[in-house]
Amino acid sequence: MAQKITRTQPSKHIEDDSAPWFPWPDRETCVLDILRHLPRCAFSRRQNAAISWALHALGVKDIPSEYTLLQVNKSLQKLCGVSSIRYKGAMGHVYYMNDLAAIIAQEFANPQVRPHLHFYPEDAGTVLAEAWQAARWCEELDPNLAAPMVRIGNQDYFVYEPAQLQDGRVCMPFRWFVRGREMFARVWSMVPTTDLSGWVVLEHQPFEISARELIAALPMLRETASYYRVPDPRYIIGVQKLDNGGIYPWTLTDPNEGNCWRKRARGHRVIAFPIWLYCDDTSGNLSKKWNKHNSFLFTAAGLPRRYVHKEGSIHFLCTSNAAPPLEMLDGIVDQLRDMQDSGIWAWDCLRREIILVVPSVLAMLGDNPMQSEIACHVGLAGKLFCRVCNVSKACSSSNDDSEDDSDSVLSGSDAFSAAGLRYGASETMADMIDRIQRFMSIGVLRNRKDTLRELQSQFTSAQEVGGQAFVKRSRTRSGIRDAFQSFFVDRLFSLTTRTGRTRQEREADVADYVRTIPRYEEAATSPVWRIRDFDPHSDTPVEILHVILLGFVKYLWRDTVSRLKDSAKETLVARLTSFDVAGLGIPPLQGTTLVNYAKSLVGRDFRAIAQAAPFVLHDLCGIPDELHGVWIALSRLIPLVWQPTIMDFPTYKDALQSAIDYFLEATCKLTPRWFNKPKFHLILHLPEHIRRFGPAMLFATEGFESFNAVIRSHSIHSNHGAPSHDIAIGMAHHHRIRHLLSGGLFIAASDLDALEENVSTSRPDHPRSPWLSRLAGSVDSIDHLRWCSIGPNVAKLLDADESKSDILGLLRVEITLAGRHGLTFPLRSTQSRPVCRTATKVLLHDDEWYRSDGKAWVLYKPTRCADQSSLSEHLHPGRSHLAIGKLWETIQLVGSDHEAERRADFLLVQEAIFGDTHQYYKMPQIDLTSDYVLVSPDDVICTVNVQHDCYSLKCALTETRVLRYEREDTSERTYEISHALASKYVLNIAQMRNSALLMPPANFSSTCCHARDRVKVATPTFHNPGGRAADMADFKGPSFKLFLTCTN
Repeated sequence: MAQKITRTQPSKHIEDDSAPWFPWPDRETCVLDILRHLPRCAFSRRQNAAISWALHALGVKDIPSEYTLLQVNKSLQKLCGVSSIRYKGAMGHVYYMNDLAAIIAQEFANPQVRPHLHFYPEDAGTVLAEAWQAARWCEELDPNLAAPMVRIGNQDYFVYEPAQLQDGRVCMPFRWFVRGREMFARVWSMVPTTDLSGWVVLEHQPFEISARELIAALPMLRETASYYRVPDPRYIIGVQKLDNGGIYPWTLTDPNEGNCWRKRARGHRVIAFPIWLYCDDTSGNLSKKWNKHNSFLFTAAGLPRRYVHKEGSIHFLCTSNAAPPLEMLDGIVDQLRDMQDSGIWAWDCLRREIILVVPSVLAMLGDNPMQSEIACHVGLAGKLFCRVCNVSKACSSSNDDSEDDSDSVLSGSDAFSAAGLRYGASETMADMIDRIQRFMSIGVLRNRKDTLRELQSQFTSAQEVGGQAFVKRSRTRSGIRDAFQSFFVDRLFSLTTRTGRTRQEREADVADYVRTIPRYEEAATSPVWRIRDFDPHSDTPVEILHVILLGFVKYLWRDTVSRLKDSAKETLVARLTSFDVAGLGIPPLQGTTLVNYAKSLVGRDFRAIAQAAPFVLHDLCGIPDELHGVWIALSRLIPLVWQPTIMDFPTYKDALQSAIDYFLEATCKLTPRWFNKPKFHLILHLPEHIRRFGPAMLFATEGFESFNAVIRSHSIHSNHGAPSHDIAIGMAHHHRIRHLLSGGLFIAASDLDALEENVSTSRPDHPRSPWLSRLAGSVDSIDHLRWCSIGPNVAKLLDADESKSDILGLLRVEITLAGRHGLTFPLRSTQSRPVCRTATKVLLHDDEWYRSDGKAWVLYKPTRCADQSSLSEHLHPGRSHLAIGKLWETIQLVGSDHEAERRADFLLVQEAIFGDTHQYYKMPQIDLTSDYVLVSPDDVICTVNVQHDCYSLKCALTETRVLRYEREDTSERTYEISHALASKYVLNIAQMRNSALLMPPANFSSTCCHARDRVKVATPTFHNPGGRAADMADFKGPSFKLFLTCTN
């Protein structure tokens, strides 16, 4: 094992880009370098040595030594990798950050990523599916960051520059957007002065134009102004904001030069690149010992939802177990502002040209404590606990994210008393009602201007002797506390309260210290306020993972389990284990784990519980009807929240608001103590955040949370001496391998050496991106750069899988189950009888395999085929768009066109019909018929989850389930649900997958009004508008028979 493995000649990268293994010198070095730097395959040095020994033992020749691999790695990282930049933060901590500009540039040079990127906001009407269709990008983001320019023909049109229309009018475009497949602009009218000395911009007269109407951009308009006898477009007198109002100076651009990006781009396209910026903490240890690492990650907001949260789309920026988040954010903002000042030169591999990229922050994501810190908010334990609005509670309560939910076992009057005692024993019923009304309402929204004014006041007061008490009162009164500023404010407190010093000496000490504080003239506020066009109060959207799954579902599940005795828990375990998960995209439930370890579950467990709870809690001793009603209400809310595409946003927003209000109403009927938890208020802000940022799944953080495992693996395989440096370097290596294996392009070595001459040594107080420094030279040199990609043999490595197997598992049969039911198949002219194959499973549209055994249910378009003579004549009333049925068989005809494509020809489906809404589950009933139908796989819309109606049929527990240990059956038996034979089922509309097709209409309950309006003074009873006490039985649910429609 100690044998030294060497090779005869050292290896570095080669400069001949036509070499088969370019940029690696040979196959062995290439394979080992890739193996060592895959994101999920971090190895220690000892493990790397073991791999080299194994290759040597197998007789592989020319194995590169450890030294050679390190040299190759270093050389390749310089050629086509991302640099890690050293920062020393304002608080004195050293941390390392990967070059944000280089990462963004490589996204444009990556042929696997670039075709999917979007750069212009889109007016999609009522449809809302992506970030570029939401209000934040479409309407609010600074136009210079949202979409600075468009190219029409050979002219570049920039925002805030005069442009001429085909009818001779001159206008000022201020926002570009796409509608359908056509580019449009929102513009302001421009009128010449009476003496033709200049132009006045009429900001109060905006209108829309098609980009096809534009004929002259600013440069051409300058040349043709005299011909058209209009003023020179460089002479803008001012802007009129109100009709018949005064004229204000034009300040958005320098009229003589136009938009600043025109000069910087020098004839190149300017592209916007908004990002989702994420921050969270994770442990750097594999053990339970907490080793907190704060990390920043990001992903491109211009990627479609189906790609944006994939691991390959998430990019690492920095991490540290010493530097707090806002100290590292200071370095990120420095890089961001540099890029927004100069732009990022990048190679667009799709258009095959150099472009200039302008990044921006669309939103900052994280859990609730992290978002509060980002927003300079006191947190969820404060009196003003909401970072978005100024809603208040009577006094501070325990932290919302505490794992101690001991009060959850209380119910009824005990819970009511506990809720009152938390807010003081003197709280009257009227006081409690008033507190709940405030809690269930959105207060005055916080804004950037007011918060900065408050932070300036706190910083000024902290410099005064005796100002410490005022600052603390100010934080309590306003709910504003800047963790970055607090580092310096605490130092000021220590100086103003130092004993043994006179007042004059203290003031002198404070003045000397203040001059050493970075940006003290800006009150040393958080770097988040330096992010352009970003308000941390409104641009930190509600995060559904922590608010709903790790909030509501966690609280309610712990409360539910704590109410049960042992016998009821055994029943619940059996029901969970027997729960049918077909169509949900989750593995079978482990009832024992979900019940016995209810306080140790994670997000994916709560995701499963939320979809199963309404069907497993009936007739359990200890579970009141009010609690089951809360689970039913939550089953209405969750499918609405987890919708990837919103087809009609106004209707959706009304439905979501009604679902939130109904859930809060049902919760308050159970007990008002839950309104000690701030997450029950934060959910009120979700509809507005969806309007501004897109479907909630876009700004969910599951993908980022999963990426923490990659960061942790690097921490584990390091010596922990310099974790920020080591992890940043390791993640930069991962990014290089990802870029190369994706076919990404990079600058040729000869050109890169010439560019290195432009790189100047960064100032220690302001490190600069190496990518920006390299490409800061003349445009001519950038235009003539040569871009390379990996050699042909490297690309062939990715196709080295030789285990090509028949994944359909087709068997040749002549008698099918469909044939037994009298269904016939179309024949070719050369066939005397059909020859078929059946498959044990089929791959449907959701990219998941389903077994053809009568357990999966499908939603399909009930189209009739002329050759299917024995199809049922039955038409479901009100169900002309979609039908539902059980999947029994997958059929492929021998000799058909689909056989060559390895696709199925037909699916055998047992038909079902929809009934009324179930009175207990509040979900649509389904009755299975004896009719069968052949359905084309192309007509299958999706799979759905259908549950047996165990409540009505009183399905019993039987001790018949065989226990398996070590994948072997044993003689032991345990309980499972033995379903009655009656074919009555219930459609599970609590499912998250394909929830858009099952979404209830906006007015899904005639008795459900705004929950905050249902609170009446002097009584805890909630009334409906008619004055009658509302009961859960009043909720009849929607008419699902008419709502399910087909979407293309």
